[in-house]
This record gives sequence, structure tokens and C-alpha cells, in this order.
Amino acid sequence: MARHLSGGSALDSPALDKVSFTAGSKIYWGETIVRRGTGLLLLLALLTLFGCPKRGGHSGSDQRIKHIYIADTGNNRIVRMDDITGKGWKTLGTVASTESNHFDRPHSLFVDEDEHIYIVDTGNCRIIRTDDMTGLNWSAFGRRGDGASQFSLPSSLYADSGDRLYVADHNNDRIVVADDMTGTHWLDLGKQGTGSSRFSYPSSIFVDASEHIYVADTMNIPAGKINNRIVRMDDMYGLNWIEYKGPFANPAALFVDRANRIYVVDSANARISRMDDMTGKNMVFLGRTGGGKLQFNQPSGIFVENDGHIWIADPGNDRIVVMDDMTGKGWTVFGTNGAGVRQLNAPSGIFVR
Repeated sequence: MARHLSGGSALDSPALDKVSFTAGSKIYWGETIVRRGTGLLLLLALLTLFGCPKRGGHSGSDQRIKHIYIADTGNNRIVRMDDITGKGWKTLGTVASTESNHFDRPHSLFVDEDEHIYIVDTGNCRIIRTDDMTGLNWSAFGRRGDGASQFSLPSSLYADSGDRLYVADHNNDRIVVADDMTGTHWLDLGKQGTGSSRFSYPSSIFVDASEHIYVADTMNIPAGKINNRIVRMDDMYGLNWIEYKGPFANPAALFVDRANRIYVVDSANARISRMDDMTGKNMVFLGRTGGGKLQFNQPSGIFVENDGHIWIADPGNDRIVVMDDMTGKGWTVFGTNGAGVRQLNAPSGIFVR
């Protein structure tokens, strides 16, 4: 069974380098940005009360305290809080740095069932794992480059139940899988292009419960025409490659829920899309450009809970949004621009566990 990382937005154009990235089409520069007999009866009673244990998937209805994790990109930190009011606010990271407990424009993040935190440290071209929000057992994997165990502005990460790491290696036009944080059994797929097993600046990666791999291929440009697409394949060799070229402009992140519906953060269109399958069946949209209710400004991250709540990172508005469903019911926002408590600066990743 697989688990998800919140995806990330498109990072930059071919002309940009390490010092900049975009959320959608907006470029942020440097620090200015951005889980027989009585014995059986007892077991059944307990299951009735508490539900069946889950090996994989996302929390959303379990008994422990839920935490909300945010990649606060412009503040070079990650944030954890207990609810949408900011209760239990904790941060890790301050200034852009390669040192332990610091990041350079962290773009997305993932939290496993044991609450180990994985961070895509985009500006430093590496993946970070830490046991908690103090930086305990800090581990770094990767450096700038295009070889094995190297990344170029990675944008999204997903960890499956075996702790294998799937990475969207944005500026290397490829996706990567490795067994662990040492890079064991490194395998990559892709090079710049428009056909099967090729990508152009992939921004987000997701693995569903059947181990299908989904990729938001953000800037796939055949013959000068932008043709953004979502891709699905069965394995890291591109088996049974399927693509959907939907009405997207900079698809920045994606998520597949328990019903196998596909959510796409359509960043440049300032909206969220949902479809039933890779044919685009029953496509619905929510959002338009702005800073008010049911509006987004270059949204870049998404997480969907088991109970259906949808969380969005809305960096252009320096906030995160949660809503009950794709109608926008229960719309609630959190965040204002800044670097203090309960403040955010271009948050680009969101994860709930």
C-alpha cells in the first residue's frame, strides 16, 4: 500500500537557476519569496469502537492528534500546527543554509506513519529526513547534479510503505526512485521531451494504492505549444504509460484519493480540478484568480484527507485553505504574510497526518 506526499508547483523556466523558482507562473527570488470464542467477540467489539488498523494511506479519522505540516517556502522553514487556527505552532528552519536544521526554499514535504518528516529542500537540491520538529536524527540525501543521488531543483517527493522514495527531479526532466535515504537501488526515468518516458520539468509525483505512478508534467512543450499533462504508469520503466492532456495551465501538484479520483492543482488557472480517471471523466473545477473566498493565487500544493477535506497551499496569497469538498463548503483560511507566529511567506507544500 502506498502513501502520499503533497506535490509541488512548477519551479522555474529553463532560463532560471538555483536562485529562483515559481509557484505557477510567479517567480520568487532568493529570500524575497518564496498513516474463536470470547476472544473473537472482544476483537469485534474493539474494531466496532475504534475501527480497523491502517497499514498505509493517510490519516484523517484515526485517534491520535492530527497535525498540519506546511512547507513555508519563503521563510525557509517548515511549520507544524494542530489545527487551522495555528494551535500548537512549531517551526524548523530559519535562514537559507546548507547546515543542519536549515533549508533553502523547501518546496514540499511528506510525513510517514511514524511521523518521520521528509522535506524537499529544493534550493539545496536534496531531500531531508528528520524524526521530529526539533531536527532529531537529521539526515540529508542528494546534491546538485544530474547523476545518481543528484538532483536539480527537486520539487516533490512520495514515500511508499517500504520507505522507498519517489522524487520529481524537476530541472533534470526525470522522476527517480531509491530504496532509502542512502540512494540504494537508484533508478530514474525520463529526459527532456514530449513522448512516452519523457518529461519537461515534472512538478509533482504521487503513487496510488495499486502502485500506479502519477506525474504532473508541468511544462511539456511540443513544437512551441504548451501542452501540460498528467501521466500515469505502472512502474519506473514507463509500463502502460497513459497521459491526459486536460485543460490545465501549469499543473503544479496532484493527489489521488481513496476512490481513485484525481485532483490537480491547476496553478496558472488558479483553480483545483478533479476527475474520476485518466480520461477526464466527470471533471469538476473550483476556483478563480483572487484573494477572497473560492479564489487562489497560483496554488501549488494539495492534500485530501480520508474524510474528504481538501487542503490547499496558496502561496500567492500567503495562506493555506481547507474546505469540506469540491463545492467549497466549509471554506477556511489560515495565514498572513510575514515570518512570525501564524504567519507564512509563499507556502507551497501541505501535508496532514
